Amino acid sequence: MKKIIFIAFGLFAFDVSNVFAYTEVCSVLENGECSPGCEFDETKGMCKLCTPGTYSNEDGVCVSCKDVVGFPLYLDNWEYVGDGAENVDECKVKIFCDAGEYLDTIDMTTVQGTKIAFNCAKCGAYYDSGESADGFEFFLKFDMTLVDENNEVIPDITDYSVTRCGDGRVAKLILDRNTWVGFWDDKEAYAKYNVGFAMDENPTGGWSNGVLPDKAVQGDRPIKTFKGYWTGENCDGTMFFDADGKFNGNWSGLFDSMNSNGEITLFSCWENYTIAVGYKNPTGSGSVTWYTQNITIDDNSEGQSFPIMEYGGEPGGEGMVFQHYTCTYTERVGEQDIVRPCSSTQTVWRPGEEIPLVGTNITFTPVFGACAVGYYCVGGEQIPCPMGTTSNIGAGAESQCFMTRGTDGTQFCDGKGRCFTLPGTGNINYEPD
Repeated sequence: MKKIIFIAFGLFAFDVSNVFAYTEVCSVLENGECSPGCEFDETKGMCKLCTPGTYSNEDGVCVSCKDVVGFPLYLDNWEYVGDGAENVDECKVKIFCDAGEYLDTIDMTTVQGTKIAFNCAKCGAYYDSGESADGFEFFLKFDMTLVDENNEVIPDITDYSVTRCGDGRVAKLILDRNTWVGFWDDKEAYAKYNVGFAMDENPTGGWSNGVLPDKAVQGDRPIKTFKGYWTGENCDGTMFFDADGKFNGNWSGLFDSMNSNGEITLFSCWENYTIAVGYKNPTGSGSVTWYTQNITIDDNSEGQSFPIMEYGGEPGGEGMVFQHYTCTYTERVGEQDIVRPCSSTQTVWRPGEEIPLVGTNITFTPVFGACAVGYYCVGGEQIPCPMGTTSNIGAGAESQCFMTRGTDGTQFCDGKGRCFTLPGTGNINYEPD
């Protein structure tokens, strides 16, 4: 049996301070009228109580509650209760829910506008204690106050009435990170049917209502944004929790996904951004960057790799050679772009190492050093000096290679291993003047 009662949205409020005003005994006032809650019965010649569904205040005439303009009930399946109502706000109807039902509220749109409906809803299949064994009654006053059979105000009808269904089942939520990127982890939480969510199966702080605990929600990073938890790995199926962990309210749908072990697996959904990786030329060169690499994360590619490129820009000056990169990224903070190092611990970045995925705008700046002893550097390339010669650090041409005289100088050896050095001191240039 399903019964729905609509009430005007703007009037829906619970006033716990309200006191019922029902007359139990009628009397005649000084003006000759019957007291509030009563009217004159001509057949008996005396004042009598207003019958259920009517009220009177000061004129001693019982008026139908239903005749009041804006009376917000649009269903036949209810009945008036309560004799002697002194005011229209005290007009009261009885709602009865069958066994296996609880009283719920839902938003609906009707020709009268947006309404809230009281609805006798089925308890559902996910209650450990089974459905409610008995039906039960609720009473709705015209001031939109809901009360129980003892006239006690019910501030939250769903929380109150759903207890009639028994205890909701608890399922374990397996929240898959659904990405190979190491900034995020798989998470676990628990859901209690039609109650809420927590990080523990038996939470000491109770169950959160309508939203996952913060620890169960994946955080954002500059390279990707968390969009919610879905039943499908490719952001398909049903989204049960949005980016803030807010539940979509579909309890039956959520628990329909539960396996035989009492687990519900959901997958993180991501929006991936294009990461621009710029490789700079030396300071003062004509072009700031010699290459810009655009990369995008594919969460389904476990082996996806983004190695740092070999240096291919302009040379760093005479006698200089590329040694490594430094790495920075740009972070937008308010109205400013803040440049930060890619790591607080690593300062040297070499070709072939993995690009650190710390932002959507990453820059590698080349660091040059003097050409090594025994080499000369031209156009950024380090070239060995000719056999038998060496060089000082920072040599920028082959002509700067030389042979050294003296006992510690360049050795000349024959095929039998007999060696000698040139006498004297000083160097002999590879290309003497």
